Amino acid sequence: MNNGLSVFIFHGEGIAEQDLIPSRQWNKPIGFNNVDINNVDTFVDVYEVGFTIFSKSDLFNSPEKISHYIPYYYLLDINSSDI
Repeated sequence: MNNGLSVFIFHGEGIAEQDLIPSRQWNKPIGFNNVDINNVDTFVDVYEVGFTIFSKSDLFNSPEKISHYIPYYYLLDINSSDI
């Protein structure tokens, strides 16, 4: 899902496309009120120059492992990463 300067990636079972429409108001953070967090295995938030990953998956649970899924032309500062 692309939302202006942010890109949100959801991975899991039972996540419906219509539930991924975020609430967005200029004075409040973006929220996904209709997404059942128990169905989300991995959530990636890419915003301008950085990204945040929350994951229950062993595929993505360390900076070293996530680097295999990021194109080589993006720089990942593993020493400053906190996953």
